[in-house]
Amino acid sequence: MDANSTRARLQTRLRGVYGTWGRLIKGENGRLDIDRQLEVLRLLRVNTFNYFIFQHKSDWEDCQRFLPAAAKAGLQVWITLLSPWQAQRRGTPFGADYQGGSYPFGVDYLAWCEAIGQVAASHPNLTCVSIDDFDHKDNLHTLTPTYVREMMVVLRQERPDIAFCPTIYGVSPLLLRDYLEFLDGVMLWWTNLDIHLGMKEWLWANKTIVAGRFPIIAGVYARSTTWHPAPPTLKTFRRCLRVAREGADGVMLFRPDLAAGAADPIVAYLMQEAENI
Repeated sequence: MDANSTRARLQTRLRGVYGTWGRLIKGENGRLDIDRQLEVLRLLRVNTFNYFIFQHKSDWEDCQRFLPAAAKAGLQVWITLLSPWQAQRRGTPFGADYQGGSYPFGVDYLAWCEAIGQVAASHPNLTCVSIDDFDHKDNLHTLTPTYVREMMVVLRQERPDIAFCPTIYGVSPLLLRDYLEFLDGVMLWWTNLDIHLGMKEWLWANKTIVAGRFPIIAGVYARSTTWHPAPPTLKTFRRCLRVAREGADGVMLFRPDLAAGAADPIVAYLMQEAENI
């Protein structure tokens, strides 16, 4: 299969994604509770789980345990890594030899790509890799086009059909000029957790710039963030979700409180909505 056919296949796989960004449900031992995690995802009727590899020592190992169970449940799995500027901001909790970022490989994205590619070769449901806050200006000193090109070569050595779909906050001329060849899609996030007005026009403007060259997965916040301590109201969430479904090629929910389940109003709404499908 040539490069154009492979990329078309990757983009087709990204279109129609309805997923949730990982809020891992942990057991009493601090490890991922796979059964509970899958049960809540089943109730939400998502088709994709975006597994966020954070700074917990067990996350990467637990992700590998999760993959076969997710495959049996019919779930695609994406992996999202912390970006270089996030690694700097969060420090180095595991000593001087660790440079921060997603554990255990930190900001060595070539090592990450090699490890993920090897795991993906045995797990077809691991379909996509992302880097959080990819378009933050401080990241581009590390994530140069040359470096990202090398990342993609390493990632696809053993699994040619794994996608790259980074998190961004707006399609810029620089992104299209320098990174277009690497983008199988993007997760595009509307960051106003207080109101949906303007989101439809913003999404349309970004789609116009992209002009069909890759899918846009609209990100919808279902939980508070570091820069917005209050979660969106249910009303705002519902309206943003409607805009995303109508205007984007797919939808990714940001960290609904899966552990709380129906006790969280947004999760309860999503469960009720899923029952009516």
